[in-house]
Parts: sequence; structure tokens; C-alpha cells
Amino acid sequence: VRESEDRYRTLVDLSPSGVFVFCEGRVVYVNHRGALLLGATDPQELLGRSMLDLLHSDYHRDVRDNAQRVLAGNVSVHSAERTYLRKDGTSIPVQMEIAGIVWNGTPALIVLISDVTERKQAEEALRASEERFAKAFKTSPHPIFISELETGQLVEVNDAASQLLGHHTEKNAGQIGSALEVWGPAEEQVRLRERLKQAGPV
Repeated sequence: VRESEDRYRTLVDLSPSGVFVFCEGRVVYVNHRGALLLGATDPQELLGRSMLDLLHSDYHRDVRDNAQRVLAGNVSVHSAERTYLRKDGTSIPVQMEIAGIVWNGTPALIVLISDVTERKQAEEALRASEERFAKAFKTSPHPIFISELETGQLVEVNDAASQLLGHHTEKNAGQIGSALEVWGPAEEQVRLRERLKQAGPV
């Protein structure tokens, strides 16, 4: 049993995720990765800290309530994206998983956290890029059409295109495309689609 426990402890110590054990609301174990994520050089620096001390105040009630649900056995695992606090007070977004365990005969919580900073930054960059495109699309003085490649059906037009076609943007873009055949006769539409398929996305 002791050998099995030592192997388990080694696996947890080497885990790429931060691993915390909270007993009666306080840290009784943290692996090296968990300490580094929260800005500590040694796991000992975090022992005895309250669970809520490590969390942004916006999530105190939610995490406390869900931790109680896990301890009561109402749920086996609670998963959520939350904001933890480093030792210097700066925040770090993490994916958090909470499960119940027994620590030295006492009900406890094991919490795994993974840094999602890069993913959040990528999501924010994508959102900003989409907003820039939407603004450029709408305000461009040049008519712009977005259509389905296979059918040629218009799915969106900007204000300049609507004005060119004599339609209001509130009207369905697909109806505009069907009524005016903006891509020309059916034969020309087929040739255009083939050329677009060969050229690939831009």
C-alpha cells in the first residue's frame, strides 16, 4: 500500500495541471505546478491558505456552493472556468475541476487547475478580428456580397450593396439574390463557382 501511495504521489507531483487538496477549507497539499501557477516558488508557501483566498472575489459564492455540493455527494465533479489569484494579486484564468476525496480520514476536495490564458487571448483576438471585419464590411463604400459557394445564394450584403440593388438591409439577403440573380445567368454562375473552387479560400 505504501508503495502504491508513493507512486500516486509521484504522479500528482509531476502532473502538468496544478493539483490542490483542500481540507476544511484550507490548502493541505499543492503540487509544484500548482505553486508555480500561483506565483509561489515552493508549495509550502501556499499551505494553510483558504480556498477563497486563492479565488477572485467574483467567484467566492459560486465555488463555495459547488464545493459544498461535491462534499455532500450531490455531484461527483464540478467543472468551471474561473479566475484564480497569484501571490502578487494578479489574476490568472483557469479551467478548474473539483472532486471529493478523503484526506487522512477527513472529507476533502481535490482541485485541478489548468492555465487557459493563451486560449482566452486567442478567443479575444478572434472576437476583435470579427468586430473589425464586421465594421469594415458594413461601412465599406464598395458593394460587398457574401454568398454560399454551392448555391450562389446571398447570405449577407453590406449597405452599399443594398443601395446598389435598391433594397433595404432589413430584407432577406437570400431573397435579394433570388430576385436579381446578381451573379448572372445560371451558366455563368456554374463557371464562377468552379473557378472559386479551384482558387480555394482567400
